[in-house]
Amino acid sequence: MSRRKSFESSGCVQIEGEEDGYDALTGLPDRTTLERRIERCLAQKGRPFSLIVIDIDNFRSFNDAYGYAVGDAIIARFGRYLQTSLSTGVEMVGRVGSEEYLAIVDGADRDVLDGLTSDLLSVRLTIDGEGPSGESTSVSLTAGAGVVSWDGEAALTPAALIHQAEVALRKAKQLGRSRRYAFETDDAEFARLREDMRLSMELSVEIGDALERGEFEAFFQPLFRPSNGRIVGAEALARWRHPSRGLVSPAVFIPPLERSGAIVDLDLAIFEQCCRFLRDRLDKGAVIVPLNCNFSRLHFLDDSFADTLKGIVDRYAVPPSYLCAEITESAFVEDFDTVIGQVKRLHEHGFSVAMDDFGSGYSSLGMLQNLPIDEVKIDQLFFQRDLSDFRNATVVYSMANIAKVLGLVVVCEGIETAEQVEFVKGIGCDIAQGFFFSRPVDEASFGGLLERALAHEPQKRSPLRKEDARSFIVRLFDHAFVRQDLDAFADCCFDDVQWQDRFEEGCFSGIDAVRAHLERAMSGRELSIAYKAIMVNELSGDLVAVSGEAVFTGDVDYQGVFYFGASCLATDAGVLLTKMKIDRVNRSGHSHRSLQMAAMDMERLDEGPALDQFYGVVPVGIIRYDLSGDMLITYMNQAMFDILGYTKEQFYGEVGANLRMIVHPDDLDHLYKKSVEMIETGESEPFSYRFIRRDGSVARVLYRQCNLPGIDGRPVTQGLYIDLDEAERYLTEGEGE
Repeated sequence: MSRRKSFESSGCVQIEGEEDGYDALTGLPDRTTLERRIERCLAQKGRPFSLIVIDIDNFRSFNDAYGYAVGDAIIARFGRYLQTSLSTGVEMVGRVGSEEYLAIVDGADRDVLDGLTSDLLSVRLTIDGEGPSGESTSVSLTAGAGVVSWDGEAALTPAALIHQAEVALRKAKQLGRSRRYAFETDDAEFARLREDMRLSMELSVEIGDALERGEFEAFFQPLFRPSNGRIVGAEALARWRHPSRGLVSPAVFIPPLERSGAIVDLDLAIFEQCCRFLRDRLDKGAVIVPLNCNFSRLHFLDDSFADTLKGIVDRYAVPPSYLCAEITESAFVEDFDTVIGQVKRLHEHGFSVAMDDFGSGYSSLGMLQNLPIDEVKIDQLFFQRDLSDFRNATVVYSMANIAKVLGLVVVCEGIETAEQVEFVKGIGCDIAQGFFFSRPVDEASFGGLLERALAHEPQKRSPLRKEDARSFIVRLFDHAFVRQDLDAFADCCFDDVQWQDRFEEGCFSGIDAVRAHLERAMSGRELSIAYKAIMVNELSGDLVAVSGEAVFTGDVDYQGVFYFGASCLATDAGVLLTKMKIDRVNRSGHSHRSLQMAAMDMERLDEGPALDQFYGVVPVGIIRYDLSGDMLITYMNQAMFDILGYTKEQFYGEVGANLRMIVHPDDLDHLYKKSVEMIETGESEPFSYRFIRRDGSVARVLYRQCNLPGIDGRPVTQGLYIDLDEAERYLTEGEGE
């Protein structure tokens, strides 16, 4: 059947003078044609009509199970089914999205609408010739439906009316599979939605000028650690401060910005405000926290996106590691390869990436292992449901647990009640966000929140918070390398500070010698720093060890990855540096050069399922790490977790499978030299070094390593660890007997 014939057989009348478009896969009218028909219906003010948006539930599972050819056949076959089933009183049926269809229905009788949708929510279809051997395939599917009616009262555009129906569809999806939701005229949310759309249409002509005038500003919704209530970051949200209307809701200005494509300009404006905010606090010596910024999927279709963000952070001289790009789950699904490429480029520049609205219905849990992201933000709809319901609670726990095992930070959105707070604590959520903790606030109010949180911080054995220590290191390197303000740098150091710099192969004692070294080494250079990781451990009293990994960019001689280990002391005058060791990794000819192996585009290797049966019960610690993957851990046995004082979930969630993050900073250099000796000669005697346990205490271990292929053939190093403290206790007890 031709597209034209298929269209005409649906009972629709051709509109003279208009060129209709048809969807290539289904032969149904496309979105543009549907909008034209809705516009015609809107012109007949005395004639009510309705829209039904239908979407196949969990369609991705069909693609995963049967392949994309069968998936396309299901979309086409379901379209024909809708065309046949929706005949009486239906003006037009078309396709508006991947697995989303739209029906325009004459009238607004609720019984008629219920009758039309009842047969659409659970369907069994036969797909001809799409089986493995060309046989027919039978599939059962369910769908959700959103319904909205127009009675002639509100002045709306076709796009606005379709949006209302799609909002109703989302509410149906939140209720579960095979459900429908219809907005009633007395529905408060429906009334608010209509008012937002009316205002959106009225203000849409002003939005472009408002962007030019800088009327949009960043509000910040704090992110909290649910275990202790500390602020650990914030999400930046756009607000329009209209000169006569005051603050305008995002529901009013976001839709027209998305339709026009100007949303990309707003995203970049908010991102720049975040950079300016961080720069201002760094200049004042104030604590900074990471900021999450939202970006439309349109950015990820622009090859220059990552470079654009890098240019902005360089202009303000702020660390990219304090900025996280949020992208919705749906964007990953719609253009997977393109988005993944952009995410990798963002990582190269030092930014982190979060998947927003995870679990909202597009992707599967299995998809997480293939995504190079840093955070998952579990969609708020899960916390709006009954948390005492076993199935809902199990789904949320599974999402959080899988994400943590993969080393991702888990953020729970939309937390509004004490019950929800206790629930997210119970599932091991890293970060919580919602009205229970704080509504979004303007920049000045957020700065005040940070200062008050610091002022009321309960005193522990050491008054120095990990967030403060991280901020101190960022400021220290900012003064030394980026802004090259050596007076400010000196204010951060003890007079007898020790500085070991492997870029210059030198050791310097005393602030005067260190200043002279930096002045000489940094002269004429323009550097930026991207932080890959910063780990903080309390050692004793007010002494804190800070170690991590960062990247110098901007100068060919200093380009590259470096590790650092610092000892800092909390004093009445603030945090001061006592010792710093900087160790470059990928310098040609450097003794550690062999750790920089040929680039290998591999996924993170997890050897646990294969090796636990052999190593799970041995009484010594085993760690295997990937020589081609930046020393990321591929396996740890239970004895090693016990030595370090972590559970498996705590270790991968907090340390992120990076071996350097748990080594005592004073022992990093020793460990690398021994490791390189083993890699280059194949021989090495056992040696001892120290780990930092989760509780901050020090674990002394005797270590021996060997190189061997991993389970997929890539090179790995396997280390055997004996807990020396435990061994000494055992020997002492034996002598006593």
